[in-house]
Amino acid sequence: MIFDHCSIEWGRWDCLGLTQGSHNITFQNCVIGEGVDPQRFGSLSDSVIDSTYTHNLWINNQSRNPKAKGKIQYVNNVVYNWGVCGLVGGHSAGEHFQDVVGNYFIAGPNFDSHFVGELKPTDHVYQQGNFADSDKDGTLNGREVVPADFGKGENVPTFVAAPSSGSLETLKIESAASALTNILAQAGCSLHRDAVDARLIDAVQSFGKRGKTIHSEAEVGALT
Repeated sequence: MIFDHCSIEWGRWDCLGLTQGSHNITFQNCVIGEGVDPQRFGSLSDSVIDSTYTHNLWINNQSRNPKAKGKIQYVNNVVYNWGVCGLVGGHSAGEHFQDVVGNYFIAGPNFDSHFVGELKPTDHVYQQGNFADSDKDGTLNGREVVPADFGKGENVPTFVAAPSSGSLETLKIESAASALTNILAQAGCSLHRDAVDARLIDAVQSFGKRGKTIHSEAEVGALT
């Protein structure tokens, strides 16, 4: 299944949930964000197999952008204004495989320092071309992500030299900065953006100045 140009927002546990055993699912060109109480998370991808997140905007989620358990391709996403953690590893005794390529992590007003985290040696990570901008100065000026950003001590994942979740050749892969430009222009229900999506896109374009994690959709006007 392919989910394309969807706006998935205001989830009350996770905005998006993929249950154990899900496989061959792609989410692309979507806006996934602004989770609300009780948990305010982006997505739990629970032991999924050969699934792909590409060219999505993850915004204003407290954590789990997504929580990547299973075998997952995570390519050319933008994560903005995470609360506790941006991309979350499987963080369990099970073996997990995350191919993390060409993503941009941009801090917002609510961010913690962990744009990626909660990994264990059972997380097998291939990472390349990812960038992080954490200074919230209103200018896109991120630095390239290095392996040490993924954790330390007992929370260091196992880095691998090649993708684990299948070939990346069938995906459109571009630089993190180019992916950001395309996501801002096209992600979500973008043919005619509603006020919610327009507000979220505007927050990203502030590069750290605007955006917030919320407890209820009423804080941001709810549906009109």
